[in-house]
Amino acid sequence: SYSHLTFSMMTLPTKKAIVRCPVDVYVYDADGNLCASVENNEITMTCEDVDIEVIGDEKYITIYEGDYSLEIIATANDEMNITIEEYSNSDEKVRTVSYNDIALAPGDSFKTDVNEVYLENEYEIIKNEEESISADSDETYVHRVDSVKIVDKESTCGQSGKYHIEKS
Repeated sequence: SYSHLTFSMMTLPTKKAIVRCPVDVYVYDADGNLCASVENNEITMTCEDVDIEVIGDEKYITIYEGDYSLEIIATANDEMNITIEEYSNSDEKVRTVSYNDIALAPGDSFKTDVNEVYLENEYEIIKNEEESISADSDETYVHRVDSVKIVDKESTCGQSGKYHIEKS
């Protein structure tokens, strides 16, 4: 439902796969059921925890919750770029894994798992069920933040409060 999707976008950690190339994409849940697909740039959706957007030959697959696998089938001779981004609470990017310039021939098949593990998942892409493709880059954007403790708050009804903050 729309409200479930809106709530998920605002509160849950998410993963986004961006596939740039002439391909069809199929998204399967942990039980192997087809949940969403893009065929000839036409989107079909059957589950609430996945969202897909297509812009030209770019497919944006956002996964809000759960373990899924992606199957990508090449539809032309070309090159493919795949980026998998991890977000905390949907808005702060914490990791980007990129695969660049993967050669395509019509019918080539690529598979990878996108599960609920964050910052540790090794997104192995398997080409034609035999060749493992390694990421060209894997960047993490987690920054250390000192914890703070609010020790006193002064405010009056209807006015902004003043806070005294100490580093923990």
